[in-house]
Amino acid sequence: MRIFAAPPPPPMFKDFDDIAMDDVFTNAKFSICVRVIVKFPANRYGDDMHFILMDKTGAKIEAIVAGNEQVNRFKHILESGKNYTIHNVTFHLNAEDIVFRNIGHTFECAFDRKTNVINCTMGIPFPLYPTEFTPYQEVHARPNKTFVDIVGIVVYYGDLEIVGRYPYAEQYREVIFMDLRMSRYIRAHHHCMEPRSQCSCCTSANPPESIKWRD
Repeated sequence: MRIFAAPPPPPMFKDFDDIAMDDVFTNAKFSICVRVIVKFPANRYGDDMHFILMDKTGAKIEAIVAGNEQVNRFKHILESGKNYTIHNVTFHLNAEDIVFRNIGHTFECAFDRKTNVINCTMGIPFPLYPTEFTPYQEVHARPNKTFVDIVGIVVYYGDLEIVGRYPYAEQYREVIFMDLRMSRYIRAHHHCMEPRSQCSCCTSANPPESIKWRD
């Protein structure tokens, strides 16, 4: 008698706006096709690292990697601006207080040693712009250092400065945006998260077409 192993189940792909509570409490494993929007540096201990991912609908979620081994693995795999298919991803409720979140999504996803990453070859047309923009009057109500998407006109683009003392010095630039009605302004402080030689907004005298600013 021959015994044949059952084929593995097909991957269950999930868009971020379709995540439900059942997906969290059943501890199911999912696959996602994403673009890495932001790659944060690992913490000083090298055991915690965060990413912001966008799916094909323009929805975003924060991904978390814990443990020195996995942080060292994923920081060399995932790069900002690139597309990936990621298998064996779990979703969790975002337990952090809103003031400690990078984005306001109810859920977050986690990568572990079973998570598998491959370059996305599905030809998915990721949107150039997010599906929703935050109104200017709501930006000031958001917690500090929360990522938001806004649309407007750059009316002031300050010089790059170095603030603080070594080893905590940061590169800093002040930018002022005006909404399309020319009635509201936002003053944004851009803190670079990459070395100056690798940051496109620091090496250019003019702002690039697309920049993620921290409020």
